Amino acid sequence: MKEKIFQKLKQEFSHLGLGDVILQAHADSLASIGLVTDENIDTVISAQKGFLENLQKTSDKRVTDAVFKAKADAKKELETEEARKKVEEETKKLEEQAKREKEKDMPEWYKVEKAATEKTIQELLHTNKTLLDGLNSIKKENETFKAEKAAAERSNLIVSKAKELGIPQWRIEEGFSIASDANEEAITSHLTTVANNVKAQLLPGNKNSFPLSDNKPDKGEVDAIAKSLVG
Repeated sequence: MKEKIFQKLKQEFSHLGLGDVILQAHADSLASIGLVTDENIDTVISAQKGFLENLQKTSDKRVTDAVFKAKADAKKELETEEARKKVEEETKKLEEQAKREKEKDMPEWYKVEKAATEKTIQELLHTNKTLLDGLNSIKKENETFKAEKAAAERSNLIVSKAKELGIPQWRIEEGFSIASDANEEAITSHLTTVANNVKAQLLPGNKNSFPLSDNKPDKGEVDAIAKSLVG
């Protein structure tokens, strides 16, 4: 019955613009009384006209009042903001006027000296900026130089250590995969492994060995290679 009452209310009074929520609530209220039947439902629905029209007027008034209040608040806020801006503008004008009056009362020699001082300050600021830019440039160049020097020293260390371990020149020229942050101990460890691998390849019987002399290594050469393997 509740749904039937709601549909009847909606059909009869939808033009009031009350919305489904209000009509549904009113249908619930009528249904809860328990007096609405299929025989009297049309009569009951018609009897709701006055109540729902008054409800619609009350609702419209609340909306109208809310809109009016919102507009009034917005207007008040706008007036307050405009008043604040006006005060700021007036204050600024008075300050500028006071400044002009003060400068007007200054003796000519003071004005000249003041202008010269301001010019000197601007020149000093410009000079300081130039010096600062120069220092930053020198600092950057110095950092670049240090980085290049460190890279060169590291490269020399690797080459020197490689030669010390007996790594042949052709292998040195191929380069080594050593981490950029590796310390001397790590570099030595890596190069030791490379040296052992290269020398092991030079031993007779290794299918990947490199030729020694005229491809006929004697016992002395083999012994020398074996002894040179780094432990």
